[in-house]
Amino acid sequence: MMKITVSSLNEYCFVPDIMSNLKEPKERQFRIYIKKVNSTLTAGRWSKFEKDGNFEIDLKAKIKEQIVRLENAPVLNVDGKQDVTLTIDILMSDKYHELFSIQTQVLEFIGKLEREGTLETKKS
Repeated sequence: MMKITVSSLNEYCFVPDIMSNLKEPKERQFRIYIKKVNSTLTAGRWSKFEKDGNFEIDLKAKIKEQIVRLENAPVLNVDGKQDVTLTIDILMSDKYHELFSIQTQVLEFIGKLEREGTLETKKS
């Protein structure tokens, strides 16, 4: 019988540097769990050839597919009138420019994950 050795789940914990999140106790930190995707198998969902022959990647769709879940997601106070819990869809939208820095941090983390293969932040 053939055995293939695998590691733990394909989930990597990322803690965004926003407000005082990094100073919070670990159990209260806002965390984003990201998976590494097999680009060969999933590229059709976020990439395509344009009519002019150029290859286009929908980076937001790719990143959205890689986010597994949010833990301890913050509540967004919208114009002091409405509280909305942050979701993956809201995070990856252009609805609130204050979230752009988190998007950028997630993109950098995914880039590092793809370059290095695994990270020491691997969740066991």
